Amino acid sequence: MPVIDLFLIISPLFLDLTLFYQILIALIPFFLFLCLLIWVWINNDLWVWSFIKKVSSIVFGTATIASMSFFARINTIDIPIINAISKPIIKIIVPEKYILIEFISKLKISNPEEIRIVSALFGKVDNEIIEKIISNGIKLNDEGLKILSKNKTVNVKTYKLLFNSQNKVTLDILNHAFPEKQIIEWTSQIQKSGDVEIVTKNIGQKISKLVSSNKLTKEEVTTLLESTFLRIIQKQGKIKQPNDLFIPLNGIDGFQTTLRKIMGVSDNVTKGHLLTLDLAKYIKQNNGVVKNINMPFNDGIKLGTSDIDLIFTIKNKTYVAEVKNYKDLTINSLNETFKPDMLTLQQYSKLKDPNCEKIFILKNKPSNDHVRILLEKYAQDYGVKIIYGNPYEVVNNLMKYVQ
Repeated sequence: MPVIDLFLIISPLFLDLTLFYQILIALIPFFLFLCLLIWVWINNDLWVWSFIKKVSSIVFGTATIASMSFFARINTIDIPIINAISKPIIKIIVPEKYILIEFISKLKISNPEEIRIVSALFGKVDNEIIEKIISNGIKLNDEGLKILSKNKTVNVKTYKLLFNSQNKVTLDILNHAFPEKQIIEWTSQIQKSGDVEIVTKNIGQKISKLVSSNKLTKEEVTTLLESTFLRIIQKQGKIKQPNDLFIPLNGIDGFQTTLRKIMGVSDNVTKGHLLTLDLAKYIKQNNGVVKNINMPFNDGIKLGTSDIDLIFTIKNKTYVAEVKNYKDLTINSLNETFKPDMLTLQQYSKLKDPNCEKIFILKNKPSNDHVRILLEKYAQDYGVKIIYGNPYEVVNNLMKYVQ
């Protein structure tokens, strides 16, 4: 009988037992296995050793089914002595990887105890196993989430798979994610001093140590910075669901630096950049391609480097956009901010992409008709299209515009 079929037959039997009997039966294969090892050691019996190697997968697999629910419970308890005892045992009882994958593929979830067992596996195996579990339609229960949060080994690909499979995952399970206590401390530091530089420098130093010890790749550094900034921004009360931005925008040029700016204490800066990110999110969700967010650009006219708020493509049409979240406009804001930014878009088109569409996105239409008429006149002079509305309305208008 194949090992995997044996697992499927005995699994329900073990799950119906009380915890005491699960543990008791789980120990039996280990005692048998230990006796065989002692026999080999005393008698130097090569035949018995060959037999051990053949049956080890069955022994370990059987023990895993029986005992995993017990270790699922104790692995979520953060008590040093329990962890010290349980971790070596857990390493022993996990079966060979290929057997585990095959078992998961055939496992049918029918009760909470089975989910507990599968969730427990997350603390002991890699992202490939997690992906296999999720691809078979299995969701995490609370204990599985606790284990992921405790181990912090999930890569960004697996994280997105978990999220898209309707699992309630949070950014603290990502590879080498900083503890919640540290996030709270950094948030408090920014709110008290208003100095983002000190916090970002401290974050950079901690990440540099991980890189120097080869614990993080370049891609993982970007992900860790983005997720850390988002967690701080959430603690500041500026966003409710970090995943709403992380899932669609992770890894896009400029996302990380924009989040860093949002962490600052200026409400006006925060509102403007959050609107930009919301637009980028809706563009991605409507099959657009976001190429850059807040891209530095020297237009050769302004003193110093300016930036382009959004560069994106919808249905092969490239847009360069300035995004404004002003409550209302005045003549002064038109002349001091809007007109120079229109000139920047014009220069970008001349120097970088003559075929791009230059647009100005305003969440609120000016209440003063004179200001609105003047704004639209400036836009016409610089070849810029004005679009009013919230991110959802703007993206819908653009989708219709390119059809």
